[in-house]
Amino acid sequence: MKIFFAIFVTVIFGVLILSINDPVFLAGGSDSLDISVLPESTSQSIALMIFFISIVHGLMMKYKNKTIGRWLKVFFIIIALIVLAASGHTYTISGKQHVFVDKWYHMPVQTLEFDPTESIDSFTYKDKGIFIFIYKDNRLEQKVLTGPLFWGISSDKVIEKLERFGVVNAAD
Repeated sequence: MKIFFAIFVTVIFGVLILSINDPVFLAGGSDSLDISVLPESTSQSIALMIFFISIVHGLMMKYKNKTIGRWLKVFFIIIALIVLAASGHTYTISGKQHVFVDKWYHMPVQTLEFDPTESIDSFTYKDKGIFIFIYKDNRLEQKVLTGPLFWGISSDKVIEKLERFGVVNAAD
């Protein structure tokens, strides 16, 4: 019964991962005015396999030393959830809704609005390792996680999209 539960949960997350790879579904209609940055499909597939293996391991394995066994199960399940969560992260610049949106599995976590009638010159960014900080009028407005490792969205792709949209590097 536990293996069916693991398969069921993995299939649910697989469907969610497939849905974030569909640009029309991701944009909520026509995607012609939206620019999205997604994790790589291969890293999402690897994350789904790691998730499945870790969940099965966490549910099925039995250890002689129960204390160590519990900690190992918790460790595997936490790793599985972190990797899977990072593979559902997207960043969208929406010209349709006039927002920068940081989403995790279609749920907006951070939204930064802009006025299309005004210049985008008041927006700048700073690349700080696994985070990109977006400023409006020199005030921090949004912090975008671009990691961990290769499971998250690429900071280079986010920066490329921001610059293409007119946001400049604050360090320049």
